[in-house]
Formats: sequence, structure tokens, C-alpha cells
Amino acid sequence: EAFAWVKNHAADFGGDINQLYVAGGSTGGNLALELSYKINAGIYKTSADGTELPTVKAVSVTYPATSVVAVYNNDDLVLGDIVHNMAYSYTGCSPEENPALYSSLAPANFITASTPPTNMVLGAGDVIVPTKETYELDADLEKAGIEHQTVTIPYANHGFDAVDGNMGNRAYLDLSLRWFEQYLGNTGDE
Repeated sequence: EAFAWVKNHAADFGGDINQLYVAGGSTGGNLALELSYKINAGIYKTSADGTELPTVKAVSVTYPATSVVAVYNNDDLVLGDIVHNMAYSYTGCSPEENPALYSSLAPANFITASTPPTNMVLGAGDVIVPTKETYELDADLEKAGIEHQTVTIPYANHGFDAVDGNMGNRAYLDLSLRWFEQYLGNTGDE
């Protein structure tokens, strides 16, 4: 529904729906990847009111939950139980109770030739979202021939960009801006 709203209102704010770029962090990174991949693949075509969904030119995410199963099964000694509960709150069930739901949230399951170019930035020391699955998504994108990059911030934990102007925040914003600029079409503006 948010993609439909953007399509219907982008021009009201000076936006061009043909230049749609999506970003998100953590669970929002999961949503950005999963929905962008599904929309571009034609799995989601219209909103509830029949609005045709716009395609995504490129996506940039930070510390994305590329596997909600891995988040649910987080075994960190300090935060594991909290993260487990966060994943349960996100889905309303465990992976064992509804494996199809968890599978439907895995962006890797929806990679096609139309998958948008993907930029992923993560912290090497993330204790909330396991990094292994993000590297696996990177490998899946490579295998499928999808333009992508994965940048790892050494020693950084989950939420490394939470403070405006800090190094992690500036790195993610700069990397995202450069990533999106690569995919700008000729809009006629110089």
C-alpha cells in the first residue's frame, strides 16, 4: 500500500515515480529488499485499490534482516532472547509454526533477472542481525548476475548509523547516494 501511495502522490512532492529508489534498515531493510524484489518480479502487481505498483530502480539497505529465521534463532548470550521476541512480534509465530511465512520474508527467494541493483551496508560486529545470511544474499545476487555491493563496517554493531553525522551514518548515506546516482536515468534536467 505504501508503494501505491508513493505512486499516487510522488508528483505532489516533485518526485518522479519512474525514479523510485528504496532504502531501509534492519527490519525495514528486510521490507525494502523483500518488497522491491517481489514488485519487480511481478509477484505483487497492484495494491488493494487496484493501483499498479511502480518498479524499483535500486535499493540500499543497512544491517538488513535478510533471514528472519536467523534473527529468530539469534543465540547471542546478552540479546538473543530480546531479538527472538522481536522476530516473533514481527511475524506473530515461530519458523516452525509457519515456515511458509518465514520463507516469504527471505529476499533471496525472490531474486529474478528484474531484481533491482542492491547495496547492503552492515556492521561486522552486529549482534542483532546475523551477518552470515547477508553475505549469502550477496553470493546469491552475484550468482544471478544482479548488480550489487556489500560493504562491511569493521567492528560496527547494529544501529551503527543511529546518530546523525557519525561515521557510520555518513558512510551509509554517502554509499546510498552514490549507489542511487549510478541508476539515475536521463530526466532531462542537467
